Amino acid sequence: MIYGEFGNGRQPYRLRPAPDGAVTLDFPGKRRSTGLIGASYTQESGRLIFLEYLHDQGGLSRSERRAWFDSAERAGGTLPTAPITAARTLGQLLQFSPRLLGRNYLWLAWQSNPQMSELIWRAELTVNADDDSGAAMLYGEKSLGAKVSAFAVINKNFGSRRTEFGSLTDMQVLAGLKWFAF
Repeated sequence: MIYGEFGNGRQPYRLRPAPDGAVTLDFPGKRRSTGLIGASYTQESGRLIFLEYLHDQGGLSRSERRAWFDSAERAGGTLPTAPITAARTLGQLLQFSPRLLGRNYLWLAWQSNPQMSELIWRAELTVNADDDSGAAMLYGEKSLGAKVSAFAVINKNFGSRRTEFGSLTDMQVLAGLKWFAF
């Protein structure tokens, strides 16, 4: 199956980080477009393969991303001497950043047959094509009974500290139980 989506709209605000560390907000933001094109393929076994490309004009340009990280580093460095100003800047950068820091993304996924509920698994790779960072994710879920299953997720981010995926965390591991009430 081949599919696509297109959207155009105005965000309520637009963050503009400056190279000197200043953060400016425009109210409202400019009108921006977002487009996605994807394909999925179902294998005879029922396993699914997905490939998607996303372009989001609402993301930051290369110079804006550099200024965003410069502002974050500058604010982080001034936390001991000017904690209120530094915290305000870091808060603005995190709260008012666009949904995605980049503009071009590639997503690839492979998953088990969703009809087979005994064991469900999924492998994903997401890449920010603008800064070459990304994330790899593995998910597994095993049925333990009619209303209980155990699951585990491992997410590994890659990229330098000045990239979208490499900036906040390196790796996350989550495990738990699901209980289905109905």
